[in-house]
Amino acid sequence: MPLSLSNPQVAYEQKKDDRLIVLLSIGVFLLLYFSLQLNISPSPSGKEIQVQWRGGRIVVCEKGISSPLEAQGEEDVAIPAVLTPFFFAPLPINEADQDLLETLTGIGPHLAAEIIKTREKQGPFRRPEDLLAVRGIGKKRMLMFADQFSYR
Repeated sequence: MPLSLSNPQVAYEQKKDDRLIVLLSIGVFLLLYFSLQLNISPSPSGKEIQVQWRGGRIVVCEKGISSPLEAQGEEDVAIPAVLTPFFFAPLPINEADQDLLETLTGIGPHLAAEIIKTREKQGPFRRPEDLLAVRGIGKKRMLMFADQFSYR
């Protein structure tokens, strides 16, 4: 059945549907184009690289090398404290600010401020037992936070 121009509402709805199809087609085309570009183009150095996740750290090394220590000049790339929640990694307690500390369950503004104050006063935390020096953290809380923090 041909489109009737006598009803402007029907013509408008048809144009809206056509625009949506065109936009979706463009989006799919761009997604395919850029995904192919990323897979085909080599790295700037000409070497194939791989990214691995090892114990809360991202390791970037040449493909085929099992350890970055085998590669000369390659070293680990640490995840910034702000990005650790996106990688489900432990939060680096010695780099975290108050807002970042408050994202953990059980830490409010007062306890986060106490952690920062203790860190500035006594130096960086080296192991979970160092948390006992923070006012408001006892043995039970220390055990609760032990796996949530990294002590680098």
